[in-house]
Amino acid sequence: MHSHLDSHPAHLSVMIRAIRGQFILCALYETNIEFLEILSRFLRFFIL
Repeated sequence: MHSHLDSHPAHLSVMIRAIRGQFILCALYETNIEFLEILSRFLRFFIL
């Protein structure tokens, strides 16, 4: 029982983390498309 109670909040935090990550990605994609373009250019420059 105790291990089940310990694993439940961990799973919940992982779900919250995933939802937060998706929200941040959506916000970046909608509002900071220029930032994504600059980041992609920087990555290309770094790779090349």
